[in-house]
Amino acid sequence: RLACWGSEERGPLLGAWAYTEQPTRPLEQTVAVLNMDMVGRNEEVQVGGGPRFNGLEVQTAESNRNAVNILGYSRHPELSAAIERANQAGPGLELKMRYDNNRSNLLRRSDQWPFLQNGVPAVWFHTGLHPDYHTPYDRPEKINYEKMERIARLVYQASWALANQDGQLQQLTTTDQLTGISSRKHLIDTLNHELNRAHRYRSPLSLLLLDIDFFQRINDGYGHVVGDQVLIEFAHAAKKDLRDMDLLGRLGGGEFALLLPNTEVNEAIPIAERVRAAIARISIPSDNGTVQFTVSVGASQASPTDRSIDDLLKRATEALHKAK
Repeated sequence: RLACWGSEERGPLLGAWAYTEQPTRPLEQTVAVLNMDMVGRNEEVQVGGGPRFNGLEVQTAESNRNAVNILGYSRHPELSAAIERANQAGPGLELKMRYDNNRSNLLRRSDQWPFLQNGVPAVWFHTGLHPDYHTPYDRPEKINYEKMERIARLVYQASWALANQDGQLQQLTTTDQLTGISSRKHLIDTLNHELNRAHRYRSPLSLLLLDIDFFQRINDGYGHVVGDQVLIEFAHAAKKDLRDMDLLGRLGGGEFALLLPNTEVNEAIPIAERVRAAIARISIPSDNGTVQFTVSVGASQASPTDRSIDDLLKRATEALHKAK
C-alpha cells in the first residue's frame, strides 16, 4: 500500500505527527517512508545568510543544479543503498548524503522525523534552503521543474524496487539498522507470537520496557552523532549474556523492550538490574566532555486474562512511569 499526505501538523490533520500518533495501519507494518519536501529549488547558501542557514556551508545554486540531499541516510543504510541503486538505474541525480548530524537540525524539520522517532525506516529528499525560502520572492518561475520530475521518478523507482525485493524488505523490517538489534515491527510480531504461545502452553512470559533517561537532552546537548553512539552502546550492553530465546528490540527514540519467554517477573527483575548496572558503567567521550547515562525499567508478566499485547504493554508502561 502507498499513502501520501501533506503538512506536519498535529491534531486532526493527516500530517506526519498526527499519523504516527494515530496510524490508520500499524506502524510495525510500515516498511519505509520516502518523504519529498522542498524539492523545487536548488540549494543556495549566501555569506551572512542569517540564522536560518546556521550550520550550512556557503554554496551556489549552480553547484547544486543536479543535486538532492538525502537526510536520514545514516539511520537506515539499507534504505539509502536502495535509493542509490534506483538512482543509478535512471534519474542520474547527484545524491548528497548530508545534514544528518548537523547543527542546523534539518533532520528534525520535516515529515520523516516522527517516523524515525518510532523506529520506521525513513529518509527525506530535499533540494535545500535558499534565500527566497518563506518569502514573497519564491516564485514558480524559479522552480527547477526538470530536476523535480527526476526526483519524483527516483522516489517511485526506489519504492518499486523495495516492494519487489523480499530479502531487502526483510532486512529493513526485522533489524534496527543503527543498533543491529530487533526492529519495532519484528519485536511486536514476536511479542504477539510469544503471548499466544504463553497462553497455549500456560508458560510464563515477561516483558521489560527500558527507556534511556533524558535521551533528548543528550541529543540536544551533545549532538546526534553522540546520541547515536549512546543507542549503539546501550544495545551492545543490554544484549550481553541474553539467552537465545530472549529478544531485545528498539521501539523508537531511546526506548527499548526486552522480551523474556519462559520467565517469571521475579526472575526478570534481576535481569533488569544487571542491565541497569551495565548501562551505568558506559562512558562515551565527546568534544563536550564524557557522556554517561542511566536507564529506567518497567517490568510486567503476561496474564491469562490478557486479550492482546496491549494489556501487557500497558502494565509495563505503567511500571516504567513509576520507575521514572
